[in-house]
Amino acid sequence: MSTTGLVYSAEELDTILDELVKGFIPDGYVISEKERDTNVEVLGNSDSTVLNPTEADLQVTLKAYVVPNVEEDKLKEDLKGKGIGEAQKILGGIRNINTYELHINPNIPLLARIPTNTENISVEIVRND
Repeated sequence: MSTTGLVYSAEELDTILDELVKGFIPDGYVISEKERDTNVEVLGNSDSTVLNPTEADLQVTLKAYVVPNVEEDKLKEDLKGKGIGEAQKILGGIRNINTYELHINPNIPLLARIPTNTENISVEIVRND
């Protein structure tokens, strides 16, 4: 006894979906990878759909949020070694960002600078509800 089945790659599906929704995303934004929900359902076999061992019609639903497109590596390079005031100017000047938080650890007021090693700088983009 042998069986035949259809499979798809979730990564390839995500790539296809990204291309399909590209025109709906405003300039300066990208789809958030953190809050992405993809639902795939096989439509079955009818006069208007196909379902056989080699192909199937699917209904794919994508629920995702868009967030500002921030190049994290470039931002880290721009921030490294800067004083607090200059870092705040850089962060405040990022397009499409409503608010930001800057945390320095350890917080020693006279020595408060952004680290010079980009590995010690973390950037987190959070969507406001």
